[in-house]
Amino acid sequence: MVAKAFTGLLDGLKSIDIAVLVKASVEAHKAEIEDLNIEQLNAGQDATGHAITPPYVPFTIIHKQAKNQPTDRVTLKDEGSFHKSIFVKTHQNAFEMDATDPKTAALVGKYGEEILGLTDKNIDETAEIIEETLVKSFEQKFDNSTHAFKEPR
Repeated sequence: MVAKAFTGLLDGLKSIDIAVLVKASVEAHKAEIEDLNIEQLNAGQDATGHAITPPYVPFTIIHKQAKNQPTDRVTLKDEGSFHKSIFVKTHQNAFEMDATDPKTAALVGKYGEEILGLTDKNIDETAEIIEETLVKSFEQKFDNSTHAFKEPR
């Protein structure tokens, strides 16, 4: 009886697709993850943690000063449409940051692909953000998949 229950427990564990649970956990927290990318941009950092370069040209600095916006770093924000268009794109075993704003291609061309992505620190933050959801999902799947194999006491 114990061997049968143990085999059932192992079968239940094997039936859980961790990649699916991770993907669902990321999707459940897309807005928070997108905010991390936007916060980086506001701080003037790309996904490598380096300053976004090249710096603003004098014309842009004057324009941004008139709007009372920061000029000591490149934030890629004027009206905010680029920032608002940033989104998480999930894949089976990964996720990436992307944006739908029409200026995206030009901004990536000028400032690099790393403007869309997370620093190592923010990847760690993402892991913390999704951890509780992931653990709860795993526990629920585990309970559901092994329920039939539990021995009565």
